[in-house]
Amino acid sequence: MNQVKIERVNSLLEKEISTILMMEVKDPDIRFVTVTKVNTTNDLSYAKVYVTVLKDDKKEETLKALKGNISTIIPGSYMFQNYNLYMMILLLMVKK
Repeated sequence: MNQVKIERVNSLLEKEISTILMMEVKDPDIRFVTVTKVNTTNDLSYAKVYVTVLKDDKKEETLKALKGNISTIIPGSYMFQNYNLYMMILLLMVKK
């Protein structure tokens, strides 16, 4: 796939995942997460989502809650269904 298209998809995913985590997730621990970067493969089958946790004292609880919810909330959201990206596998990466 064209590199420009991949960069657009990365940008779209970063914005939409951030919005989903901020607006649709009811878990208060996940609200302290910032999506900093997204890298997708050329065939759009995998996406590495890089996040930072804003509150260091709640880092473990936040990561546990995020890992438990990311596979169910994000792929089922409107954005993934609308752009036909529901087959994508998200890999969560934590920036330290």
